[in-house]
Formats: sequence, structure tokens, C-alpha cells
Amino acid sequence: MIMKYLDPLISAVLGRLSERERFLVTSGTLAAFLLIGLLTAAVLGSKSRQVRHRVAVKSQQLQEVLDHEGAYKEQERARQKQLASLQRQHVQLVSHAEQAAKDAGVQIDQLQPEEGEAAVGGVRESRLSLRVADLSADRLQAFVQNMERGDAVVQVRRLQVRRPYKKDTAEANLTVVTYRVEGAR
Repeated sequence: MIMKYLDPLISAVLGRLSERERFLVTSGTLAAFLLIGLLTAAVLGSKSRQVRHRVAVKSQQLQEVLDHEGAYKEQERARQKQLASLQRQHVQLVSHAEQAAKDAGVQIDQLQPEEGEAAVGGVRESRLSLRVADLSADRLQAFVQNMERGDAVVQVRRLQVRRPYKKDTAEANLTVVTYRVEGAR
């Protein structure tokens, strides 16, 4: 529609020009449009590269989050499994230590049980400090293995061994811990 009105105007202006001038005007106009087109393409290409780069960075960050999500879910499953295990166990540390000592042929000199505070999730730590004397190295090893063996979660947290002067036996102080969930059994 606009071309209907511009066509006679353009024809009138170009009609007054010589052949050479028409060629220069047409060439100049085409060069200007070509330059504008190239500049527009360069700007759009630059913006396009920036957008692609941002998308690549965000995709990489999303992949890292998804990788961490899998690890988090695995840790959460392991934690739930451990909590379920703690709910099923009911270990009396004193009787467990006495049985382990009996099996290893060790005499316990001193027992001191302690209850810890309940932590997150109702998990409570029970500690037992004990002292054994007149131990050989193999009986001490058997005693520690017997303490940590079994279905229950029992750990020897601290083991301090002293060897009295000019003796072939040793004395040991141990701290043994186990965990249980409050309200279980």
C-alpha cells in the first residue's frame, strides 16, 4: 500500500538522474541495507552466543545438582537403614562386655556405665568405661574383636594400653559405645 504512493515519487526522483547517478544511488542503497543487515546479524549472533553460553552453564549447574541429589538420597537411605538397625537393637553394654571378656579369657577390674544425652532423631549414646589387667596381646585383641563383633553397633572408642615395668602383661582402659533410638523397645 505504501509502495503505491512511493513508487511514483521514486520514479520521479530517479528519472531526473543520469544512468551513472542511478547506479550509484542503487549501489549505495544496497550497500547500506547490506551493512545494516550484517550489523543486525552480528548483534543477534553475539546475543545468541551469550544465551547459548548461559544455557550451557545453567545445564552444567543443574547436572551437578542432580548428581548431588543422587548422593543425598543414597546418604538418606543409609541413614534411615542405620536408624532402623538401631531401633531393632537392644544392647546391654555391661552384659555384652562381660560376655566378651569371658569368651576372651579376660578379667574386668572396673566397669563404669554412662548414658549420654538424646541427639537428633532420638538417638542416644550409651558409654561404658572399663579397665582390664594382666592381658597378653592376643587376649587383648580377642577381647576388642569380641566387643565389636555381632549384629549390634558397638564401637571401641578409646583404647589406652599400659605395660607395667618388667612385666609381660599389659593393662588397658577402654571406652565402649553403642547407640539406640529413644522409644525403641
